[in-house]
Amino acid sequence: MKLTVFYDEQFWIGVVEQKEGEALKAVRYVFRSEPKDDEVLAFVNGPMLSLLHKCRTTTAVPLEMKKRKNPKRLQREAAKEMKTSPLSTYAQTALQLEFEAS
Repeated sequence: MKLTVFYDEQFWIGVVEQKEGEALKAVRYVFRSEPKDDEVLAFVNGPMLSLLHKCRTTTAVPLEMKKRKNPKRLQREAAKEMKTSPLSTYAQTALQLEFEAS
């Protein structure tokens, strides 16, 4: 279980995340003004668990995040694919040749 408190340019917000196997539950709580340590502790001991139990939706979390590829490598791969002729059916090839002939 993880609690993150951050400022959202208007209010202080707490986000509680709980991971159960591959499922993730997240709940958002608005503190309004900057919370002091005792306010955060009161939230953790009080309504936090009841908010998590009320949360009905869960999201599956992938076990491994895909490693991001270098943008230059992606650009090279895209250029390579553009150079190769796309696979087509015989009918498409015949239509293309007839179009070029006319």
